Amino acid sequence: MANDPTGGDDIIVGTPEDDIINGLAGDDRISGGEGNDVLIGGNGNDLLIGGNGDDKLFGGADNDTLIGGFGNDNLSGGVGDDKLFGGDDSDRLAGGDGMDILNGGNGEDYMLGGNDNDVLTGGEGIDRLTGGLGRDVMTGGTEGDIFFFRAGDSEAGAGLRDVITDFSVGEDKINLASLNLDASQISFQSFAGGASTVIAIDTDGDSVVDFEIQLNKATGVSLSDLII
Repeated sequence: MANDPTGGDDIIVGTPEDDIINGLAGDDRISGGEGNDVLIGGNGNDLLIGGNGDDKLFGGADNDTLIGGFGNDNLSGGVGDDKLFGGDDSDRLAGGDGMDILNGGNGEDYMLGGNDNDVLTGGEGIDRLTGGLGRDVMTGGTEGDIFFFRAGDSEAGAGLRDVITDFSVGEDKINLASLNLDASQISFQSFAGGASTVIAIDTDGDSVVDFEIQLNKATGVSLSDLII
C-alpha cells in the first residue's frame, strides 16, 4: 500500500496484488487498484474505489460513497446515507441502514436497498431489485428486470408505497412469491388520469388493502406481469 491506515483522514492506494485495506476511523479515500481487493471504510464519511478486479467494499458507519469499477463487485454501505455505484459487470449492492442511493451500472446486478427510503437504479442488463423497508423508488433500466417484494417492504397510501418509475409491461416482472398470495388478493387501479397503475394487495385476506406498488407511466398491467 502507498499509505498505512491511521485513525485520521487517510488516502490509501492499494498494490497491483489482492489487498485488504481497513481505513479505520476518519474520512478516508481508499483505492484498491488492480487485483481482487477488500476495502473497509470504518467510521467516517469514506470514499472507496475498487478499481479493476472482483472487489468487496464495506462502507461501515456514516455516509459513504462506494464505487466498484470493473469486475464483479460486492458493495455494502452499512449504517448511514450511502451512495453505491456498481460500475461494469455483474455486481451486488446492499445499502444497509439509512437513505441510500444505489446504481448498478452495466451488467446483471443484484440490489437491496435495506432500511429507510432508498433510490435504486439498475442500468444496463437484467437486474434484480429489492427496495426493502421504507418508501423506495426503483428504476430497472433497460432489458427485463425483476422487482422483488417481501412482507413489510411497502405500505398503502400515496406517500408510503414503493414506486417503480419505468415498469415495462410484458418485459419486466414483479416477484411477490414470498407473500404467499392468490389472485383474489390482488387488484389493479389506474391513477394519474389513467396513465399509471397502482397494484393494491390485501396481504392478510381481511378485504383491506395494506400493501401497494405504484407503477409510473405503466398501463395494461395484469397478473401475467407478476410472479405469485
